[in-house]
Amino acid sequence: MILVIGGYFQGKKEYVKNKFQLSDDDFSDDLYSSKPVMTAFECWKGDLGEKELKLLLAKKAVISLESGCKVLSLNEEERLFEEKINSALQYLAANANSVVRLYCGIPMALKGEI
Repeated sequence: MILVIGGYFQGKKEYVKNKFQLSDDDFSDDLYSSKPVMTAFECWKGDLGEKELKLLLAKKAVISLESGCKVLSLNEEERLFEEKINSALQYLAANANSVVRLYCGIPMALKGEI
């Protein structure tokens, strides 16, 4: 599995489409979908237990907004949600074959190969 992170509109989806020769139909924002790529992981509101993390690792790619280096929310519920997502991203990064960060459409390998 490849974890692709970056800011808004940095070319994450296009990068994955080209890398794996996929179409728009191969992307879903539903973790339980059988489609090979999960998009908008940072918005996932469901469970993120061991079962869900294994489902993510079985996908070809997971696409997420880059997190961190931002002002934390004053709302406790939002902070707990961000902590849950960030912990899951750390787990995915540690267990992914590669981690790629996109900036202005330029891929940078943080782990593994591009």
